[in-house]
Amino acid sequence: MKNQYSTVDTSNQGIISVRSWASVADRISSSVQPLVTPKRFDSLQSMRLLASLAVFQSHLWTNYLGRSFVHPGTDFFIVLVGMVAALNDAGKITQGDWKNYLLRRYLRLYVTFIPIFLLYVLGGRDELTPDFLIRSFFFIPSPGRMPLVGPTWMLAMFLAFYWLFSLAFLSHKEATLIPVFTAWGVSCLLVTALDVHVSVFDKGFQLFFSLPNLQFIAGYIGGWLVRNGFISGPVSRRLLWVGILLMLAGVVVLNSGEHGVSLRVMLYGASMTLIAVGLASMERVGVDSASIRTITHPWLVWLGGASYVLYLTHNMILRIWDSLLPIMVWQAPLITLAALSFAAIGYQFWEKPVLVFFRTKVLGRE
Repeated sequence: MKNQYSTVDTSNQGIISVRSWASVADRISSSVQPLVTPKRFDSLQSMRLLASLAVFQSHLWTNYLGRSFVHPGTDFFIVLVGMVAALNDAGKITQGDWKNYLLRRYLRLYVTFIPIFLLYVLGGRDELTPDFLIRSFFFIPSPGRMPLVGPTWMLAMFLAFYWLFSLAFLSHKEATLIPVFTAWGVSCLLVTALDVHVSVFDKGFQLFFSLPNLQFIAGYIGGWLVRNGFISGPVSRRLLWVGILLMLAGVVVLNSGEHGVSLRVMLYGASMTLIAVGLASMERVGVDSASIRTITHPWLVWLGGASYVLYLTHNMILRIWDSLLPIMVWQAPLITLAALSFAAIGYQFWEKPVLVFFRTKVLGRE
């Protein structure tokens, strides 16, 4: 690549500029007659909760009850990050407020993370070194070791996506993402296929070019299709059911023996994308169905707001519970209820008011 705004073409034309990509995207966009996009998709909020619950249940059953299970929760999270960017953030690209976008993303991650990080530090159960603490705090992968707050390993991937997505704000054009995401996706495929490694910071390199990153791109493309009204009500229903069937097939296949990351990305990445696109499209076009009424129920949507707190705190809840009362199978519903309750309290009385304060008083925007 000549620079971050160009990509290599396999034809004899050599380098294609963003202007060429932009002209293609502009022609596509000009033919689109978008519906009125909701300010917030309630279905996405609830889907975050389902993803977080899947991660929580996996850690509960695998780490404490001896029943390993390959779940689609992390894949669902990654897909949803891409979709949210396409549905909620892409509309601000033309404003070009690159700094504000990244500040909001970091604020969203750190408001809840900082107090939990401090609790882990004060807990003193892990061997702490300055290098490990710095890496854990800034979501920098550590060789041979998970971060202090274990689930935050995935936040390094989120930040990689946010920084790449932010390039569109610098150019004021969403079309910038075409070469950026193309180059990233192709690089992920090549690094995996050729088993490329680097001598310095290899763990971060592998994370940045890992196959699961393709799920960000799939989620963004799905969100773009939803936003521009390409998916009708009947089609959205079919996508939802195909996604559910593919997910169930993935659960059977991926829990039947050894498997590679590529198979997981194909089965869970594709199924989670279809499910998310199907539900979001049904919500947008106003499909009246039991699935939409359920996924957009006010209580489920509200609990969806607590999904990030649940994601960050569930390991801590499990540790504390197990130290007080050894975890057994019959306790699983009680532990789930306790974790959800703690997450809801943390969301309602810490995360939500602190985020509102910073967004309105510091950043000066709703």
